[in-house]
Amino acid sequence: MEGDSQSASASWENGTLAPGEHLRSDRADSPLPGLVEGTEPGESDGCKVVFLTKSPLVLVGVSRTCQSDKELLRELQYIYYQIVSLLTLTQLNNIFKNKQNYDLRRLLAGSEYLTDNLLTRLERDPGLLLSAVTCLPLASSTRDTVSSSLQAAKSKNLVFSILLAGDRLVTLLRKKDQFLHHIDLHLVFNLVGSSSSFREGEGWTPICLPKFNTAGFFHAHISYLEPASELCLILVSTDREDFFNMSDCKKRFMERLSKRSAYPALKEALKSPTYSVEQVGIPELRHFLYKSKSSGLYTSPEFPDVYKSDCEQERLMGLYQDLHSSLHHPTRPLRYVYRCGDTENLLAWVSLGDQMIVVFNRIS
Repeated sequence: MEGDSQSASASWENGTLAPGEHLRSDRADSPLPGLVEGTEPGESDGCKVVFLTKSPLVLVGVSRTCQSDKELLRELQYIYYQIVSLLTLTQLNNIFKNKQNYDLRRLLAGSEYLTDNLLTRLERDPGLLLSAVTCLPLASSTRDTVSSSLQAAKSKNLVFSILLAGDRLVTLLRKKDQFLHHIDLHLVFNLVGSSSSFREGEGWTPICLPKFNTAGFFHAHISYLEPASELCLILVSTDREDFFNMSDCKKRFMERLSKRSAYPALKEALKSPTYSVEQVGIPELRHFLYKSKSSGLYTSPEFPDVYKSDCEQERLMGLYQDLHSSLHHPTRPLRYVYRCGDTENLLAWVSLGDQMIVVFNRIS
């Protein structure tokens, strides 16, 4: 990686999130936030203005929603990390050291689609709220075969191998003692999901993983296993000249996978990547979010008909955000929250090992 030295250890392991990071992921990221609440001149309805200082930048969020201060700060943090992933913190510091009034839009021009997509994900993706990712439902034997095929195709400078199925993780391999934070993984999801150009061939792009190292770039080989498939392979290398080696890694992986029964099973799993709340078999249950803190993974059923519209999904996510904020309040955290609404009842709880928010039909 440019600006950073990496271990050449050949030891590889399966992994998801950095150990300990998913256990602390609900804690503040030590920003220097300032909060101002008030009304704009000439307005009768109040707005909330939140400042996040991440030197050399100051990010500002203005909201008239019911989101808590912490939720707004979390969104600003993601925007900050998105900027760092494009430029690195080293470059940002050098720019503003030499010219404090530099217009950063010059360097960010053309990347607006990444920020727009990230903001949409922040509104609708439970993973960003829970600091977790969700996996494609897959038999453990199939997942193990996919992982071993990917491990057998590794290369010297390869640090992370990530196979995605749309917005779901299939498998993640990493070098020993190299861990991927959930924020970095979310930025990778956002990069892949923001552009259809990766379907046109093998992509090669620099990317800073800010929770891993803010100083320099990795280089990511991004390609789909098949043009019409949702399976996307991301191979992250420390060497910017490693495109052809990463391309060979993909070929070796595909050759090995194609010879084994796991590939048809993997493609079959893509036909039913979600499950319905009825399959859970709990009467009156509408929806839920469940997170395992030890793995940094979460699960959730597909939205039922009552939440099919974008408006209803955003409303439900607002309810989830509200209860999540109550569970993880910085000074008065709660272990249990029960809330009765006009259309549904919600119950949330958190323990040392997991967290869950469930939605039931309203009790008359």
